[in-house]
Amino acid sequence: MHSAILRNGNIWATHTAYLPAGAPTRSAVNWWRLATNGAVVSRGTIDDMTSTFDYAHPSIAVNRNNDALIGS
Repeated sequence: MHSAILRNGNIWATHTAYLPAGAPTRSAVNWWRLATNGAVVSRGTIDDMTSTFDYAHPSIAVNRNNDALIGS
C-alpha cells in the first residue's frame, strides 16, 4: 500500500497495480475502503486501457462526507 488513512471509522488505501495480470504492460491505481475488521466496504481501479497514461504512487484524501480524492 502506498497510502492508507483512517477516516470516519474506515481504512482508505491505495496502491499501484500492474495490468494485465501475468503480462503487465501498464500501471493503474487500485483504491480500497475497508472496515476496521478487514472487510471490504468498496474498491475500485483507475486505469487507462489504451496505455496512454500510467498511474503509479497514488495518494488518497477523504473528507467527513466520505468523498475521496486520489492523486497519482
